[in-house]
Amino acid sequence: MRRILAVAGSLFLVLLLGACSAEPESAGSNSPGQHSIQSNSTDGSANRSPASITEPQNSADNSESAATSTPQAAQYSPGSVITSDLPSDANVSGWSIGVVAQNGSEADAVVQALQTFARSHNSTVTIMDAQSSIDDTESGIFNVIVGVGPEVAGEFDLASAARLDQDYLMLGTQLAEPTNNVTAVVWPGAQDRVVFADQLPTFTNAARYAEQAVETGMAAVSTGATGFVYSLEG
Repeated sequence: MRRILAVAGSLFLVLLLGACSAEPESAGSNSPGQHSIQSNSTDGSANRSPASITEPQNSADNSESAATSTPQAAQYSPGSVITSDLPSDANVSGWSIGVVAQNGSEADAVVQALQTFARSHNSTVTIMDAQSSIDDTESGIFNVIVGVGPEVAGEFDLASAARLDQDYLMLGTQLAEPTNNVTAVVWPGAQDRVVFADQLPTFTNAARYAEQAVETGMAAVSTGATGFVYSLEG
């Protein structure tokens, strides 16, 4: 009996020592302190480091951001009349400006305002005596050709339709069917649309509005806000 108990005790001791010396089953190739991440995802997100994972943003925040970064601007077609948020800060340094004006003191006041504007903005003004000279002017010689008064509207209507790459600016009048390259500035007393009627539209109050009309028109052309009719309020 003693022999049997001794053998049993020896076997128990061997088994106990073997269990203590055996290494634990490996849970993977992780080093101490690391854990394996298991995922059923098919996009590989489990293999990305935390820095490469973008946290989802609140949908309300996204909507607000989109609304502020892409404001909806009002849409206008050529000839639309705009009475607010008029263009400003003309950048016409070095520009060459051609001018065709009707006769009379009203037109003279606008031409003088245009010449004053040009001197202060480092640009030049060329007065073209004959209204028909618009047809003989090659595109590109002038950055903009300015028409002053309703009596010159007919010539500008024909020229602007034939030369869509040339910018035109009408002061104190507007064309019946303008294209994108024709901008107009009108004011009380000089705002009728010329339709080639026997009686010319009125052309008054130029002395009062000439400076503002020139600044608004030149700013519109130089900033690309062309094709519209800008109306100065009283």
